[in-house]
Amino acid sequence: MFSRKVTAAALAVGAGLASLALGSPAHAEEAQPDIRTSLAFSRDIAAVGDALTLTVTVTNDGDAAATDVAIRREFDEELTWTSPALIGGPKFDLAPGESKVLTRDGVVPQPALANGSVQVLYYFAGANGDKNTGNNIAYRSIRVPGQLGDYTVKAVDAKSGAPVAGLGVTLTERTNTPDPIVLRATSSAAGRAEFKAVQVGRYKSALTAPAGWDIVERGYSEFSISAKPGDFTVKLERNGEPTAAPSATVSASAGASASASAAAPSPSASSDAPGGEGGGLPITGSNGTLIAGAGIGLLIAGGVIFLVARQRRTRFTS
Repeated sequence: MFSRKVTAAALAVGAGLASLALGSPAHAEEAQPDIRTSLAFSRDIAAVGDALTLTVTVTNDGDAAATDVAIRREFDEELTWTSPALIGGPKFDLAPGESKVLTRDGVVPQPALANGSVQVLYYFAGANGDKNTGNNIAYRSIRVPGQLGDYTVKAVDAKSGAPVAGLGVTLTERTNTPDPIVLRATSSAAGRAEFKAVQVGRYKSALTAPAGWDIVERGYSEFSISAKPGDFTVKLERNGEPTAAPSATVSASAGASASASAAAPSPSASSDAPGGEGGGLPITGSNGTLIAGAGIGLLIAGGVIFLVARQRRTRFTS
């Protein structure tokens, strides 16, 4: 739930920053401050009960002094803090090139295990404008390992609802922990790309349509995996190109807490078979010879008919 709040907050703050930038256009000849916020945790990976120190660095990258700089928004509910909140603290000024370092101490609470991470978001601004408001906001997340969950991405035909094989799915952990977890799978003949017993947390998805298909509804681009099994559905439509043969679901991952399995061989392309859903096979062997012979026969017959018709037309004309 908090992850959704942080995402919504980031979008809201971003929209506000864009409005501010549009409402107060910068003049190239004017010197302006440029507040930049950065965050760092004292650990890259944490466990329940671990003490954490959050370091907040606020820097003026502009060419004019920033006045009355203060934190305007904060979203840091995922930690149990043991030091005072930064919001509401004293304001400060920053000369060009100057930085201010603030710290806050906390402890990783039990709910962080179910979330798979702890994350914070802060937004600092001054009172006298800003050259680049896009870097006033900073987000930081680190992994809290230990809880596993299952997730399924379903691939279906947007028109018939039938399963679609061969959809490539890559999930990347949204974290600042080094070596984020990366999970990969391909939808099976049942239209399911399954991720089993993976680290819970926030993930971003990337999709690759199989040959002969286009993605028309992609599902979630970012979502949370929890201990409760979850899923989303991707809808596809045929695009007239040859389709690929179904391939088995595979799962490979990289990262501290992810397991890897061998990848399945790449599916080979095949042409569509008339009246079939999954596509046919290339025409080979005696059947190919028979069909080729029939085609040549039809070509010769067509040539004879063309010559006869031409002769009749010539006689009529003369």
